[in-house]
Amino acid sequence: MMLTMMPTIRQNLKRIFPLRWVVLCLWLAPIAYAFFLFLIFTIFGGKGKYWWIGILTLPALAFELYFDLSHIYFPVFLALLGWLIGLGIQKIVLKPKRN
Repeated sequence: MMLTMMPTIRQNLKRIFPLRWVVLCLWLAPIAYAFFLFLIFTIFGGKGKYWWIGILTLPALAFELYFDLSHIYFPVFLALLGWLIGLGIQKIVLKPKRN
């Protein structure tokens, strides 16, 4: 009787697994937001695109500073990577025509 009351490994994993996914998604959301924000605004942004990038990055920056200050380099690196990829795509797409 005592053995049937003990939870199995599968039941324990079902209890723990969703919480880990929530934490992972909460950690990745501001990083993905910053990456795609820099990428899209660099490719398609017009005048004032860097002002808008700065304003729209503030919530993600606040989230990262509050919850994960020790790993702030990772979202900064991915934001710079998004900016560089966007800059490269912009240079390729808007290449001046030669005569």
